[in-house]
Amino acid sequence: MAQFDVHESRLGELLLDCQSDLLSHFSTRFVIPLMSEQTARTLPRLHPVFSIDGTQHILATQLASAVDIEDLGPKIASLADQRSDILNALDVLLTGV
Repeated sequence: MAQFDVHESRLGELLLDCQSDLLSHFSTRFVIPLMSEQTARTLPRLHPVFSIDGTQHILATQLASAVDIEDLGPKIASLADQRSDILNALDVLLTGV
């Protein structure tokens, strides 16, 4: 598992792994759900949009949480090239700026 990989959960949700690779020894990962673009969004910096397999998904940053590694399926995509947008969303969530 690598930071900014997208995994499908056991429930079929898309989850973005945001945890540092340096902390891979923990049995949990810090993730943010990705939702279909049809979901309403109010703050573009908090809810950036990413394309995964040709479908637009919104990062639901306010729903960030930790999940057990066993709840993450195989990697289906990587958003590592979108690192700055992801970190900006987390900055808005944590600082409001």
